[in-house]
Amino acid sequence: MPDTVTAPGLLQALSLSLLLLMTSGCAVMSKSDCIEGNWAEAGVSDAERGYTSSARLPSRIRVCARHGATANKIDYLLGYKEGLQRYCRPGKAWYAGSINQTYRGICPGEVEQTFLQHYLAGLHTARREVWHKYHWLESELFDARIRRTRHLKDKPLRQRQEARISRLLNRLDELRATRFQINQKIARWSARLESI
Repeated sequence: MPDTVTAPGLLQALSLSLLLLMTSGCAVMSKSDCIEGNWAEAGVSDAERGYTSSARLPSRIRVCARHGATANKIDYLLGYKEGLQRYCRPGKAWYAGSINQTYRGICPGEVEQTFLQHYLAGLHTARREVWHKYHWLESELFDARIRRTRHLKDKPLRQRQEARISRLLNRLDELRATRFQINQKIARWSARLESI
């Protein structure tokens, strides 16, 4: 049995989450973006990624001011409104929840109830997947401990199993933290849904 542990669904979702995080982070706007000034497109992009306009627009304004460009807030907000229509759909809500993406409460009141119902369903899916992965890793840990015991006198084999055990314990800790985070989101957004 290989020392590496994979679960295709969870691994794929985590990889996609990491990719989204990496591509949406620091570089708010490039110099050419600022000079071209397609503020509506910037608004659409921010909303489609689930960002609040109150957090992203000031960052974009600061970056572009350094490049000598002026923001067009009206175009940005019109684009943001269009992006919200794309983001606040049930399919997007479920997908965001299923990959444990953070929802920042950006959907307008008239669609937020439907969005939250689907987002919570996606979070429950993510939590189930984490639970299955966690229990599978526990069985792998049990197996690694048995193998370590069998190889007490064979130092290289014992050390390999000890390294495997360490990796499994770290991964179990990560999954416990992810499960805790998902449970917090479920509690927060369930309470919000009940108050609507």
